[in-house]
Amino acid sequence: MDGLLAIVDNIARPIINNNPDSTKYVANYEAIMQKLIVNKQRYAELLDTAPRHFLIYHPALGYLAQEFGLEQIALENDGKAPTPAGVINIVKKGNAEGLKYMLYQAEYPLDVVKPIAEVLGVKPILINPLSNDIISELDRIINILAGNYEE
Repeated sequence: MDGLLAIVDNIARPIINNNPDSTKYVANYEAIMQKLIVNKQRYAELLDTAPRHFLIYHPALGYLAQEFGLEQIALENDGKAPTPAGVINIVKKGNAEGLKYMLYQAEYPLDVVKPIAEVLGVKPILINPLSNDIISELDRIINILAGNYEE
């Protein structure tokens, strides 16, 4: 969460500094920081027994993975789709780890993601790391990673 806390801080500080008379920005900043700090322990407990690897179409959860000792196995890197050899390596790693899901963002349509998920033998799950309600979405992502996924 330290990475996410840093992101929130990096976004909020300039806004607060450029709007010194607005208590709304300070209150929102403090509220989200407090929620993240409080949730950090709960997230750590949920992820303690979770698989250490997860599949994701685009590597959007790097800070989260690093924070909790996870490894995201990304299909897309540097804006490029995986090569056939890359898919084979991902299939091998996914099978070795027993992975069942592949996370993907709305920016990558299901019709692009689904064929790759079928080759990998995993279920694609839509996530939204750009959600306006990042705390709820983060709770959902953590639960997916912890194996508590519900459709």
